[in-house]
Amino acid sequence: MSIETEIFRRCRLDEGRCLAYGFRREGGDWRLERTFLDGAFRAVLTVDAAGQVTWQVIDTMTEEEYLPLRQTNPAGSYVFGVRHAYEELLREIAAACFSELPFAASQTNRLCQRIQAVWGDAPEFPWSKPAYADSGIFRHPATRKWYAAILPVAWDKVVPGRTGRVELLDIKVSDAAAQVAAYDGCYPAYHMNKKYWLSIALDDSMTDDEIWPLLEESHAFAAQGKKRRAAGTAAAGKGQMAQGTPSSTRKVLTDDLAQEVLAVVAQIPAGKVATYGQIARLIGRSKNARLVGKILSRAEYYGTYPCHRVVNHVGRLAPGFASQKERLQAEGVTFKDESHVAMRQCQWIIQS
Repeated sequence: MSIETEIFRRCRLDEGRCLAYGFRREGGDWRLERTFLDGAFRAVLTVDAAGQVTWQVIDTMTEEEYLPLRQTNPAGSYVFGVRHAYEELLREIAAACFSELPFAASQTNRLCQRIQAVWGDAPEFPWSKPAYADSGIFRHPATRKWYAAILPVAWDKVVPGRTGRVELLDIKVSDAAAQVAAYDGCYPAYHMNKKYWLSIALDDSMTDDEIWPLLEESHAFAAQGKKRRAAGTAAAGKGQMAQGTPSSTRKVLTDDLAQEVLAVVAQIPAGKVATYGQIARLIGRSKNARLVGKILSRAEYYGTYPCHRVVNHVGRLAPGFASQKERLQAEGVTFKDESHVAMRQCQWIIQS
């Protein structure tokens, strides 16, 4: 991710503030030029009508773009100093001229505003790890059940071979397969039960008005939790899991927790493994490693997930999971003995 994308990806230009700061209109765009490092460099920022920010850094001595700034690992103290000064300038511009938005995509933010206006709900960001920090959820206030999740993911997680990133809207509907077939922007659910959930690419493939009735249906499903609890059905309340779980555990084992766990499991790449405790820590529940294991034992209830990529803290395979070793070996995972993964080589490490 570029310096500029990192700083401006969830920002919207405030036209009144930017004019006072020094932006000027050029056709349908806003343009700003600022020198830094005692005039040695000039930053040129352009914001188009859609809110997209483009940029250049010019070496004022040569009047050419300063390309060393774009190196992934800049070498030398001078380039590092230029980069640091440029970042400080961008953050000053962002604070002075932009308003922060909850998400990066324009359509996502429009739908968030509509949800706020109609139901009064704001997105929650329950995950603290950088890899998931931009993922948000919407809950029904009465039942606390999810009715929407916003998931920024790589496109190839949805469409193999497609490059770039997209924000997905995951919602629950009565016939997910029919909606996937009906709309180009709909896909089988990214990490939910594919029978009842679907993913919508928030890239304007579908219009807001096409998406809204599906969101209303998902919202209605979430509202039903309170009625099911009154009727005493299994899996009621805050999404308590299916029968067969002791009542003391069902109070903790909820659909919401299962969805948090499985969202992490879905991210484990082939050739790597994660531990139950690692997953518990990633969702902010470091003491719930055993509950993670119970959720994985029932994962098929929610869809298809790579649960074979989860082992215990010393790399031991799950008891009774006959195909786990074969599946891991097929993905390139190595073993230090018959039943233990070589964790030093194969444990999944998320870079903070």
